Amino acid sequence: MRAWVVDRPGPSASLRLAEIPSPWRSATRARRDVEVLVRVEAVGLNLADRTSTEPGDPAWHYPHVPGTDIAGRVVAVHADAAARREVGWMLPAPGDRVVLYHDVRESGGFAQYVAVPPEALAVIPPSLDPIAAASLPTPGLTALDAVERRLRQLSGHTVLISGDVGGVAGFAVQLAKLFGAKVIAGAPPELESAARALGALHVVDDRAADFTEQLALVSPGGLDAVIDAVSARSATTALSLLRHAGHLVSVAGRPDFATIPECALTPTVSEVALGSAYTHGGFEGRRWLSRGLERLMGLIIEGHLHPPEIRVIGFEDIPEALEELADGAGSRRVVANLRWE
Repeated sequence: MRAWVVDRPGPSASLRLAEIPSPWRSATRARRDVEVLVRVEAVGLNLADRTSTEPGDPAWHYPHVPGTDIAGRVVAVHADAAARREVGWMLPAPGDRVVLYHDVRESGGFAQYVAVPPEALAVIPPSLDPIAAASLPTPGLTALDAVERRLRQLSGHTVLISGDVGGVAGFAVQLAKLFGAKVIAGAPPELESAARALGALHVVDDRAADFTEQLALVSPGGLDAVIDAVSARSATTALSLLRHAGHLVSVAGRPDFATIPECALTPTVSEVALGSAYTHGGFEGRRWLSRGLERLMGLIIEGHLHPPEIRVIGFEDIPEALEELADGAGSRRVVANLRWE
């Protein structure tokens, strides 16, 4: 099968197009106990799919096929009789269209086929296109984790959400608004209209020198919560913006607690990292990924959640598009169309 392969750590330009064996291994003993073969139809691009410049970051085994946000059609299911009796309730049928957030350590979706565990899969409703589904996993699940699992009670609370309105922050703004929060978006002026269209009550430029002064004008008493999807430095700044006992959800790096006095603000801090569902979350962690995608797709179909504008590219355009992602955030998701002829 055709796939984009990484042979060693390096820039995205080092991706090479190759013919590699199918992930559907012929020897049953070489497979997982339960495994699903998916023909990839669309794959969302993320910065995490770029090849690393530091050995071991991310934890890839080379040669490696990147691509974590996958939508496609089930081709076959491997499970012995005992496994089917135990987990048959969650096995998709050949022909089902599915979407998943895939384990970054495993061979991914920049290929014709991918073999995956069934517990992370969510069946795509017939009314949702696979390209739209492939735009959801990384940004949508990260936002859902931040808003619903970490902050939980948001009704009436003032929340600052900083980050790419075409990614995690865009989904988080909508979800926080849906759950009753007063949302302030941290975004540059050129994205103000986009942030307001998603549901932000106020928009402040989080790159401006007078950012904290702007914020004080719209929320003079401080913030009940912050979702930071920018950087560890930005998350550290956010700590000082919280009210007493406020909550910071860090998506793009841990804050430095040394910047605030002990036993003063007493914030609660949560860290969101989807990949930990595979490395430390076990079966239930992977099942949450599936349930989260089902919830996101349901909210879209019901009209409560609107995915960002999608830029659709071809399979051959993946390396160039990954490099463009690194150059700066925008307001569109990038999805490669892999509907093979």
